[in-house]
This record gives sequence, structure tokens and C-alpha cells, in this order.
Amino acid sequence: MTAFQLVGVVGALQGNEDRLVRMWPVFERNSQWWVAPGDGWTLARGARPMDVSEQDDVQVLAAHPGFMVTEGDVVWVLGSVLRNHCAMVEELSEYADEFDTWTPSQDGFVWRTGRQEQLKRLVIKLNGDALHALNRLIFGHSPVEHRHTYARTCFKVFAATSTYRDRADFLVSCGVFFQWDGNSDQLESTRLLAVAMGVFSDADSFDRAWEKRCHEMMSRMVTTQSSQSAFVSVGVAEMSTASIRTP
Repeated sequence: MTAFQLVGVVGALQGNEDRLVRMWPVFERNSQWWVAPGDGWTLARGARPMDVSEQDDVQVLAAHPGFMVTEGDVVWVLGSVLRNHCAMVEELSEYADEFDTWTPSQDGFVWRTGRQEQLKRLVIKLNGDALHALNRLIFGHSPVEHRHTYARTCFKVFAATSTYRDRADFLVSCGVFFQWDGNSDQLESTRLLAVAMGVFSDADSFDRAWEKRCHEMMSRMVTTQSSQSAFVSVGVAEMSTASIRTP
């Protein structure tokens, strides 16, 4: 695979502060700027020289040598808001550590190059971990200081990374959160959106779906906590037996 000096990306960074997005790379070849607007591009297929009039739409990321883009790569751009949200939640802090290794740009954005398939896997994993952390805060019983603050932060990460999530599942998860958070206006907006998008046939169907999710999650948490309590009880009993047998 041939590599070229990366210049920047097509489009503006502003507006993506709370998102992790794919952007098309702009690179330099023979003193001319080229753009690669597509996945799996090569110099012979997909990439093309840019017109001078198009260059005003380029957001420069790396105006000096050393930053390269390989054929087929896209640019992954992350906003500072999403990075900070990940850093606030223990279960998501590993993502913040990973993002800290990316190349910094203006206004707190960071970026790296890679394959679209890799970015998709990262987004899906982050989205799933954010939902798992959110459900733990909503349905768990362990004391967590500032529970609502952390839950709202988890929800923001979940919402910002739900590109590949099933629409019905996303809307139901939103319904669960807004009900728990006491946000009746957002719950009603989500209910209307779910019907308008044709994801649910009517408001009652949507309500039954998120209520069912709540019951399922509560039952799952109770089962998990019961199993953990039983495990701890067995462990304590074994320790007690061992201490009795000790001369």
C-alpha cells in the first residue's frame, strides 16, 4: 500500500465536538492536493485531484511532513466533549486513555487514520460499553455518588455513538433513560419520534417496549446480585471452616 503526506480532511470540525466521526482524507501528491472520498480507495480508484475552488472546504490537520495516510484509510476525528465524557466514567476511561494517544489538532480535536471497518468496531464497542455502564447506574443498587450526573454522561456517550445501533433498540434505551431521569418532555419527544419514524406503530407499543426493557433489566440485575451474594456467602463459609480447622 502506498502512503501519502496527509494535509487534512474535507469538512468542518466545528459541530462535531461531542462525536467520533469519519472524514475523507486530503493528501498531497506531486505538489497537488488530492481527495479520497470513499472507503477502500486507491490512487487509481476513488482518489482524485482537487480543484482550487474545493480547497476552501479542507480543514487542515497536518501542514508539515511526517503525517501519512495509506491507501484505503479514512481519518477518525474525535471532539473534546466526547473524550471528556469518557474520562468521567470509570468503565469508559480506557477509551479516554486511547484517545489521548491520538494526534491533537485545533480546538481540542484529536485524530488518527485507519480503516473504516476498524472505526466501526470501535464505535460499536464504545456504544455497547456506554449502555452497559448506563444500565448499571440505572438498575444497580451499589452506592454511586452523583449517580444522575454519571448516568447523564453515559447517556450522552451512548447517544453520540449509536450510528450502528438498531433504531428500535436505541429509541427504547432512550425511553428507559428519560423515564428514569424524570424527563417527561424528552420521553414524549422520543415517543412521537418513534411513531413518526415508523419504528413503532403507536405510542402504546413504544411504551410497552421500554417498560418491558425495564422489567428485564431489573430481573437481570436481581439475578446477578443474588448470584454474587451466594458466591460471597460460600466464600465466607469456606473461610470460617478453614479458620475452625486451624490448630
